[in-house]
Amino acid sequence: MFNVRCNGLAANYLFLVQAALIAPGDPSKSVLSRRMHSLSTSRMPPLATAILDTEGTTLVDGWIASMPACPAEP
Repeated sequence: MFNVRCNGLAANYLFLVQAALIAPGDPSKSVLSRRMHSLSTSRMPPLATAILDTEGTTLVDGWIASMPACPAEP
């Protein structure tokens, strides 16, 4: 099973080195958070918005920050 918390993109994406879809404990390294904070074309959701949803980003960032770290790879 693919675990988005522990199996990220493992590449540079949106100027994030070793980007992960969700980087447990660190919203600043999470593509999900970066896209929600962006006002560029990489924004999520991409349509009909030019205002940052601070309540939504705070909620998602808090959720990511509360996640335990991924187990070490064998």
